[in-house]
Amino acid sequence: MTAVNMEHSKTVRGYLKQQLAEYINFEDPVEAQRTLLSGFTDNPGILRPIEGISYYKISSPTRSQAQASEEYVRTRFLEPNDFICGINVLLGDLSWNPDRTDAFEAAMQELGILLGFCSQRPDKLYKNGGPDNLWAVGGLKYFLIECKSGVLDYKKPISKEYCNQLLGAISWFHRTYSNSCIAVPISIHPCGKFDNTASPSEAMRVIDDSCLKKIKAAVIGFSKAVIAGGDGFQQVEKFGEALQHFGLTETQFIAKYTISAR
Repeated sequence: MTAVNMEHSKTVRGYLKQQLAEYINFEDPVEAQRTLLSGFTDNPGILRPIEGISYYKISSPTRSQAQASEEYVRTRFLEPNDFICGINVLLGDLSWNPDRTDAFEAAMQELGILLGFCSQRPDKLYKNGGPDNLWAVGGLKYFLIECKSGVLDYKKPISKEYCNQLLGAISWFHRTYSNSCIAVPISIHPCGKFDNTASPSEAMRVIDDSCLKKIKAAVIGFSKAVIAGGDGFQQVEKFGEALQHFGLTETQFIAKYTISAR
């Protein structure tokens, strides 16, 4: 239990809880399932509990965006070289590829955490009608993200089916979260236009191929800016300045890296 409590990485902590649950199961199977459920919430890659999984609502970090981002980088990466390698892998996974859609969604989750937001994959974790990705970005505001990275024809508009999936995710959000919470629905699709048969809401935004390239470039710039001369990482103030400079704050992201539904 000490190792679980001392671990900062959610992925590792979830795996440790699975191991702990295996030991607990010899004496208390019910408690073992509770421990496994807690571990699964941290790391969806471990064994699923026997019972159904109740949805865990996320909220914005209690720290500032810069503080959350800086803490994640320092606890996730031992040194700048590891950080740069990790960024390259993350950005490599953010590619249009029908065979790697799960990797794309996982990378979007990690990107949200890297930027200092709370990030979750409701559809992967709970199968309850939620979106591919959900970012809690500050206050009561959320980015509701559907990823369509497996599209083969980059020029084909966003289909009615894909549009309806995002509309369904919006309905899920309104059912699941308080009325005071605000959702910004986003479709990640290589084409920025909706098909004539689709009925997108006015609030919908799109991250198209051009926007995705801009996000990648910004993340590269941000990653270089938070390294302190190759010997370590900058202080939290520099993280804040880098997030602001590259337009990666909650107030800038939508305007800079998404386009309106057309």
